[in-house]
Amino acid sequence: MVHFLYFLCFFSFLTLTCKAQGKIITLHLKKETRTLKEQPLFNEIIPQKEQIFFVKGIPHKLLGKYTFSRYLIFETDEHKLKIPTLIGRDTLNNPVFILDRNLNFDFSDDSIRYYSDSIKKSIKDFIIEDSIIIRQSGPTLSLNIKYVFIKPSFVGVDYKDEHENSFFLMVGSNNIYSTLFTVNNKITRIIIVPQKPLNYTKESLKLYISYDTSSNFKIDNSQALIAHNIGDTLLIAGKAFRFKSFSLSNSLLELDELWENANLTNAYPGFYPYDIAMNDINNDFFNLNDFRGNYVLLDFWGTWCEPCKKITPKLIELYNEFKDQGLIVVSIALDKNIMDAKKYIKKTGIKWINIFQSFKDKYSIQSKYRIVEYPTFILINNSGKIIMRETGSDGFEVIRNQIKHIGS
Repeated sequence: MVHFLYFLCFFSFLTLTCKAQGKIITLHLKKETRTLKEQPLFNEIIPQKEQIFFVKGIPHKLLGKYTFSRYLIFETDEHKLKIPTLIGRDTLNNPVFILDRNLNFDFSDDSIRYYSDSIKKSIKDFIIEDSIIIRQSGPTLSLNIKYVFIKPSFVGVDYKDEHENSFFLMVGSNNIYSTLFTVNNKITRIIIVPQKPLNYTKESLKLYISYDTSSNFKIDNSQALIAHNIGDTLLIAGKAFRFKSFSLSNSLLELDELWENANLTNAYPGFYPYDIAMNDINNDFFNLNDFRGNYVLLDFWGTWCEPCKKITPKLIELYNEFKDQGLIVVSIALDKNIMDAKKYIKKTGIKWINIFQSFKDKYSIQSKYRIVEYPTFILINNSGKIIMRETGSDGFEVIRNQIKHIGS
């Protein structure tokens, strides 16, 4: 009998595990050669005058017409690249630029780029796409870059050379990977974007789900696409997956297919919220799970945030109106020190639950919930699931209108 009970428990565990997780989906992503934005953002990279270097393979037709050029210093968290460049004019006085793409200090195997030095053209006409090949221990990296030659007056750099002073070089980069993925007969696009060049750490990789399947897809603020981290749960065409991993060496994405989404957590509508279990500002223990059965409004704010403080009177009014109908308000302050938050709470007469998080805490609740705009409001229904996520004063009005339907 005891053995039977052990077997029954083990079988139940296997059944629950299988219901929670299905097979692993492996997708091969294509590396795109363009930006996701119509107007790419550029880092300003100024050639360093003090770092003269020597290379070989300078084209003969540039002799006497070239500027013995500088390193471009391209820094990331894990790499510091010195990229040799050559700036000059050919025998017909056309401006030329050579980028040592494979970083071998030899220009003979690199193509010559001709660019326009006309100030009458738009910035789009100056943008050049290229790539840099980086050989290191492990996989060879190919960094997609875009650069533009302009000489804006506000730069204020003087190289004492007519060629270098005719332009200003700005570089923008990001390797972008994407593929089409069909779920429940609906085609979606999965996009992987490292937030920093050459940084493929867990923290840098972001996954986006887009229903724009055209070849000219883009990511911009108007689309309000959600950036998912490794480990996040995703809803794609009504089906649940977990972002498991992405491999740089072979551009392979792994997704765990989840058969049930009953307890999937995330920071966005359609999911259960990440757990919050800690002492509040009065040193009383708070656990978000204890309030299952109530509507809970998470309010992310700070004393430095003027729009947040302007909404305080409206938030107090909302709380007083609906607290007897089961509304729980939890304000999570991001501040330099706890005393600033305490003084403001006492001054305004706030009576609900308050939690303090320091700017210095890299694993704060704000970080877990991907809060990048203040104020942000997250509304959780009485079943414990996130139903709304809004920002700003307009977002608060949307949330307030939704709360007014509680119990109606």
